[in-house]
Amino acid sequence: MQILLTVLPFKPGNKVTDVKNSQYLSYQNTVRFKTGNFLLHSHHLTYPDIGLNQVTGYGHRDENNKWEVERCLSTPGYGDSVIVSGDMIQLRHIATGRYLSVLPDVAGVTDLADNRVVTTETSDLNSCLQVSTSDLTHKFKKIETFQTDVVMFSLNNKCALKIGKKKLPEYGAKQLEVTCTRRHVRNPALVHFTLEHNISPVEADNVQGILPAGFFSKLYEMQIKMLVTNNALLPSEEEPSSRPWMWPVNWKGLWFALSHQHGGVYFLGNPVIFWTNLIMIFVLLAINIIQAYSQLRDRELPYKKAELYQSNWYLFGYLLHYLPFYLMGRILYFHHFYSAFIFNCMLTGGVVELLLAGCSSAMRIRGALLLVIFLSFIAFAPLAYGIPVDEDHKTYGYIKWFKWLNTWGF
Repeated sequence: MQILLTVLPFKPGNKVTDVKNSQYLSYQNTVRFKTGNFLLHSHHLTYPDIGLNQVTGYGHRDENNKWEVERCLSTPGYGDSVIVSGDMIQLRHIATGRYLSVLPDVAGVTDLADNRVVTTETSDLNSCLQVSTSDLTHKFKKIETFQTDVVMFSLNNKCALKIGKKKLPEYGAKQLEVTCTRRHVRNPALVHFTLEHNISPVEADNVQGILPAGFFSKLYEMQIKMLVTNNALLPSEEEPSSRPWMWPVNWKGLWFALSHQHGGVYFLGNPVIFWTNLIMIFVLLAINIIQAYSQLRDRELPYKKAELYQSNWYLFGYLLHYLPFYLMGRILYFHHFYSAFIFNCMLTGGVVELLLAGCSSAMRIRGALLLVIFLSFIAFAPLAYGIPVDEDHKTYGYIKWFKWLNTWGF
């Protein structure tokens, strides 16, 4: 069985590392592979049904994360030591001396649709890995530390190595199971690994080392690292999550705590404020259209330029903090909206002031709005401070009358 390591472009070299890494992946190097917050890991613990050592995902660096890159059986590579796209390798687990292998006829424990990944005492074709790029234009390209994402793909089983989201039982120390999945085509981020640790025993002078870097170089690098790491935080099937379009409309909340004895805390936005904020975005757009039309017709401008300019900046801040979430592949929660929500609240205040400019009843209208906001806070406060629930985790009391959408889970 062969496994294909597909290289994906775009990741900056880690100039702030305190470990001297080889610049390129080479034979005999000691490496660590990481996806998200978890490292490719193995140990002496075995699967009870087959008696072979487990390969898992583990969140802490230790000696069990380290693998040695060797030539696959007697297959020659291109070049003397540096591995390029097209070379054949195998991974030997340093702590146990065993070889990573994909079992073609044994299903995973946490996902029966995947193949199980183990380590074996000796290497064979099941241990062979082919290092390749994602397209033919990257043939013979060197694999760079930190700069290249890799995918380990089994050609015989047509599946890709992944660190799953489900934990093994007690016999696996409740670590995440590593399997070989066929669902990587629909979700490629599931199977991306980063070459994080790459130490050469022979090429002492061909290392990145601790390279000097300026402030902006470090800032850029860490932003990219955070982006890549966040995109690897994928939701499991049973984990509650949400999508960005749900947040402005207050589509659904999230239980932070739920107990029959102590009640529950349900994270939900105040619908009066949320829906008012959403309406005010469209009102601001309408105001800008009216202002632009009046200017084209050389008419008196209905709104003050300075105040409208200020509200437009609030809209810009809102979009800047909200729209990027549509580009993220990571798991998302309702609270991710709250940085944009602050700008939305300021936008609402600015639009209200634009509408009340020159109004003789402005003070009374402001007072009425504050009263509505205060009363809505009182009405929905039990959600945040603890609501009573019965044995079926259903709310009772007056708060049930404030469940205005069926998607709200209280």
